[in-house]
Amino acid sequence: MNKTKFLMIAVVLLFVTNLALIFLTFVHKGLPPHEPKKAIIEKLGLDATQQEKYMELIKDHQRQLKTFDKKMLAEKAALFNSLKFDNQKELQDSILNTLALTQKEIEQTHLNHFIALKLLCNKNQKENFNLLTDELIHLFNPKREPK
Repeated sequence: MNKTKFLMIAVVLLFVTNLALIFLTFVHKGLPPHEPKKAIIEKLGLDATQQEKYMELIKDHQRQLKTFDKKMLAEKAALFNSLKFDNQKELQDSILNTLALTQKEIEQTHLNHFIALKLLCNKNQKENFNLLTDELIHLFNPKREPK
């Protein structure tokens, strides 16, 4: 095989590969986003009034989490900044403890959010809520691993 023929095959293969990547990118973006709130509304069978209240719970929850995110970011910045200096073990331990407490507050906020959601449910929906609790870890897993 001569040089020209080899280059022509390489160009065609690269072109086909680029087309495949472009196609896959558009197909992937075309998929609906993963929305836990839709799954929760559907599984619990929330009526219109309950959905409105649930949306308010979500907004409040997200507001609280943004506050915690800012706090965690500042704490992590202080932790990494401490690396610039020697003998900062005591300060670093203090910052790590603060981070752990903030993470605990985040988890408590998540728990309170779902307690409030459960309070929105009627008797039949509470049975569905109890079944839903087994799925919550999968709905909110950032890696979105399959079951």
